[in-house]
Amino acid sequence: MNILAGDKLQIQWDEEARDFAPAGTKNGAPTFTIISLDYFTAQAVLGNEEDDAKVRACITAGLVSVEGADCDAAKWLEAPRAQMVNPLFHAIWQHTWGN
Repeated sequence: MNILAGDKLQIQWDEEARDFAPAGTKNGAPTFTIISLDYFTAQAVLGNEEDDAKVRACITAGLVSVEGADCDAAKWLEAPRAQMVNPLFHAIWQHTWGN
């Protein structure tokens, strides 16, 4: 068991499921690399009063890269595809807390 946060996980968008899944399927979707948040960063995310601020803080801290697309993580954060935002938040949060 790793006792430090920051474990990387590669996920891919599944268009049929409208959700992220572990990377590896050859569906042509870009691979998103996320990391687990440390406790203090996760608490700072929760400290935001507005839901959109929580989501933005979580994704900003947890999204490392977007590969296989014409954008990187910073560009994706500027103009994310709306249907991917909450599932990405959920993937990072689940990777952080393990539930």
